[in-house]
Amino acid sequence: MSRIVDGQVYQSYRMPLLKTFGRMNEKSIQALRMHIDLDDTAAVEKIMMKDIPSIINADINDITAEKITEQYSLDRSSGREMLSLTCKFYVNLSPNVSPKIIVDGYTFPMTPNVVTFVNDKFPHSITYDNHPALYLLSGKFEWVTDIHAD
Repeated sequence: MSRIVDGQVYQSYRMPLLKTFGRMNEKSIQALRMHIDLDDTAAVEKIMMKDIPSIINADINDITAEKITEQYSLDRSSGREMLSLTCKFYVNLSPNVSPKIIVDGYTFPMTPNVVTFVNDKFPHSITYDNHPALYLLSGKFEWVTDIHAD
């Protein structure tokens, strides 16, 4: 397809640069932090697979969890096809840490415990200074316009 036609189809998806879906419950957050500290990836995956799909109304995959204790900057450039419906989400599990998400030049605060969609068709980055530790979850899901678009 041409870029013009791709652009018109992409607009029909109604994907914002960033969208918050909902908050994870505190019991799950505490369990996730504990299992991340223990490097228990199976337990982390089990909790994420149980809680997050009900928040975003979609199955999730490619999930990761990490504890970051030093200054951090994640930069992602868009290498994905414009018409792909696979999307990225992040969850900041740290109650006293406020990383920033920068998407296509716009800066958004990353609210703790909230599942946040990032339109990764655009370049984006997450920045954070190193005090205290940042617990960060991420994964992917399929965007469904009738469910996810406003």
